[in-house]
Amino acid sequence: MRMKKYIKYFLVIVFLISTSNSNAQWQKMFEVYSNINQFTSNTNYVFCGTGPTGVFRTSNSGITWDPVNSGLANNNVITITAQENYIFVNTDSGLYRSSNNGNNWSRILENIYSIFAYHLDCNEQYVFAGANNGLFRSSDHGTTWDSINTGLPYLHGLVTIKAITVYKDTLYVGVGVDNGTKKVYKSTNNGNNWMAVLYSEFDSVVVYSLQAKDNVVLCGTHKGVFLSNNSGYSWRRLNEINQNIGLFGLSILDNNNILISSFGYGVQVSTNGGANWVFKNEGIIPDEYYVCALYSIGGMTYLGTRPFSYLPAIYRRNTSQLIPVVENNTILPENIKLSQNYPNPFNPSTKIKFSIVSSPHVSGGDLVLLKVYDVMGRELQTLVNERLNAGTYEATFDGSMLNSGVYFYKLTTGGYSESKKMLLIK
Repeated sequence: MRMKKYIKYFLVIVFLISTSNSNAQWQKMFEVYSNINQFTSNTNYVFCGTGPTGVFRTSNSGITWDPVNSGLANNNVITITAQENYIFVNTDSGLYRSSNNGNNWSRILENIYSIFAYHLDCNEQYVFAGANNGLFRSSDHGTTWDSINTGLPYLHGLVTIKAITVYKDTLYVGVGVDNGTKKVYKSTNNGNNWMAVLYSEFDSVVVYSLQAKDNVVLCGTHKGVFLSNNSGYSWRRLNEINQNIGLFGLSILDNNNILISSFGYGVQVSTNGGANWVFKNEGIIPDEYYVCALYSIGGMTYLGTRPFSYLPAIYRRNTSQLIPVVENNTILPENIKLSQNYPNPFNPSTKIKFSIVSSPHVSGGDLVLLKVYDVMGRELQTLVNERLNAGTYEATFDGSMLNSGVYFYKLTTGGYSESKKMLLIK
C-alpha cells in the first residue's frame, strides 16, 4: 500500500516537471468516456459536470480530478453551478444540491419537483433554474423556488428556457418560441421584470448559450455567435466565429478579453473586445475534437470535449498564454521597473505593470518571468513566461480562487529580479 502511494507521488512529480518544461499549449489533464458538459467554481474547487459519469472536482488547478457523486441517483449531469459551498446540478433524475462542496448530494423536491432544469446559474443572492416549464429563482440555496416568468413569452402555455447567464443583478435568458418572436430577454433586477432584447436577427435564431460579464454579452445560436459591448443594447454577429455550429463555449475575462470555443475550430481569442480574433489551438487538433465547454478562473482556462475522434478529456492552459500581456511601447523605457499592482488592495483581480529593456545581443528579447507566490513562498501562478522586446507591459492577476491575504509577485529577467507585496480582500 505504501509503495503504491510512493508511485502515485512520483508520477505526479514527473507530470509537473514535464508540464512545466513543455511549450505553451493546451495540456490534457483528465480523460473519461463522458461528455464534458459544463464547469463552475467556488473559492475551494473547480467543478465539472459530465454525462454519464457525474461530477468531478479539482483543488489543484486541474492537475487531478476526483469524482464526487455520493447521493446522486443518476450521473448524467447536464448543468452545474456553485453558490459558495452549495453546488447545484441537474441530472436525468432531477435537480440535486450539495451543501459541502459535492461530498454528498440530496434531491431538491419542494416547489420544483416536476422541473427538469436544463440550465443553472447563480449570483450571490439567488440561484436560477431554467426549464421547459419556465424560469425559477431561489433565495435560500434551493430550499424553496419562485416562478419569475412575468413578461417572458409563452409557447403552448409554457415558457421554455434555452439559456441563462447572470452577472451581478442583471439576468439574460434565451427562450424557445416561434420564429418572428423575440428570443433574448433581459432583467436588471434578478428577474422581477423583463424587457425584450431588440435585435432583428434574434427573431429567427435558436439560442443555445449565453455569457455576460461587465458590459460584454455573448449569445451562441444555431446561426453563430452574437456580441454586445454595451450590456445588450446593440449587437453584431461575429463573422470570424464559424456559424451553423450551435454549441459554443463562451468565456469573458473583461471588456476586452474574450474566449470562444467551437466544434471543429477549437479556441479563438480576442483581446480588443471582439474586433479581431486569433486561434489558440496549440496542443489540440481542432477538427478532431468536439470542443463544448470553456471556463476561465484563477489564472487558468479549462476546456472540455465530447466523443469524436478521441476520448473526451479536460484540458487546461494558463490564461496568460491565451491573453498575452498588454504592450505599450510608445516610449521605450530606459530601465527595468516593476510597478505596484493596482488596485491594491484588490478583489478579485488586479493589474501589474512592468518595464523591461532588451539585451543588445539577445534575439527576440529576453526571457521574462512574472510569477505570484503566497506568504510561504509557494508558487501560485505564472503570469508571464515568454521572450519580450523592450517596452512597458501590463498583466492581469485573477485571485478568484484564493482566500483573502497577502501575496507576492516577482519579476525576473536577465540578471534582474524584484518582488512586491499585494493584498487580496474579499
